[in-house]
Amino acid sequence: MAARAATSAIEAAHVHALRVPFYLVDAGGGVYHGNYFALFETAREAYLREAGFPYTALMATGHHLTVAECRVRYLSPLLYDDDIAIETDVVKLGRRSFTVRQRVRRGGELTTEAALAMVCIDRQGRPAPLPEKLREALG
Repeated sequence: MAARAATSAIEAAHVHALRVPFYLVDAGGGVYHGNYFALFETAREAYLREAGFPYTALMATGHHLTVAECRVRYLSPLLYDDDIAIETDVVKLGRRSFTVRQRVRRGGELTTEAALAMVCIDRQGRPAPLPEKLREALG
């Protein structure tokens, strides 16, 4: 379940809605902090798919995206079966990298926010220019 709010990825956030699955929850009843990255990844994949450049298309070019930097603020814990929406938008687009901002909301409440710098790499793991069709999809 996703909706794209505007024609430009940089102008507005892509929203990916889901319920928190049980396998992400720890013994304390909340989502384990490291598992938020699985939620972010799921939302980024949905974002790329909706933008017209699914991750499989990137892989077909011999490229991958790797997280070079991430910053996360946990504001309120997520619990099993919470109905959440993850907003993803590109806030910076470079030649070999881009930065996404991701926000998790439960109802109107902002529970988590993150910024991740993504770098395009080639088959040898070296930084590479973003494929042109990916750049077009991002902005």
